[in-house]
Amino acid sequence: MSGESMAEAARVRAFTDQDPAEWTRWENDGQEVAIGEVVGEADAAGLGAGFARFGAGVLDEAASPIPYDEVFVITSGALTVRSALGDATARAGEALFLPRGTAGEYRAEADTAYVCVAHPPYARAWRERAAAAERGEDVPVDPRARLRRLAGADVASWARAGAAVRAGELVGAGDGSALGVALLRWDAAGSVPVEGAAVLAVVRGAVAVRAGSRRVEAGAGGLVHLAEDGVCEARAGTELVAVGHPHRRWTG
Repeated sequence: MSGESMAEAARVRAFTDQDPAEWTRWENDGQEVAIGEVVGEADAAGLGAGFARFGAGVLDEAASPIPYDEVFVITSGALTVRSALGDATARAGEALFLPRGTAGEYRAEADTAYVCVAHPPYARAWRERAAAAERGEDVPVDPRARLRRLAGADVASWARAGAAVRAGELVGAGDGSALGVALLRWDAAGSVPVEGAAVLAVVRGAVAVRAGSRRVEAGAGGLVHLAEDGVCEARAGTELVAVGHPHRRWTG
């Protein structure tokens, strides 16, 4: 790999919606939905991640509860999800948290795109779900879990994650999820450490992320996957949604 080992390259990788090698597509009454995975079970990080395109329309998934916790970071358009676990709408620059067991209606008034992150990774989760269904088991739902919007206005309190960076926890240990989700905002140029496996979805601005001797960059709408500890650098005005597993506090 041009002097760089595969192991080194796997430490940290950056992706855009042009990178999925394959898109899974289906149509629903003329509405097209497509998902392109870029981080999966083989990446041994406990996370799945990719890009999704959701055409204007309604998709009824009431009979198909998801077997994973999932975060959608909306990059264009808007998406509304209605389920027994809650109703929420997120627009570009905002996110949705869908706890394991979410089953309901997905609605977009216009074509929408988003970054999606899940634990467990998608293929593993559905394989385990199929085995559980054969045993007559339902998808387990944590009684604390609620489907909800994740945005700056939803942060209860901000704390310093670095000299130049504020972090607002959005999904924590008390939310019945193995994921930790935080919104990171740069007030000035600077860096913040990232501990363990994580996906960083860039909402605005651009980041440079280092792990070992490898460095990658990503702009708004892109994502960075870290398989181990790293450092994320950015300029003032940058904002991203950080999703980690296992759960950790992003704030200092």
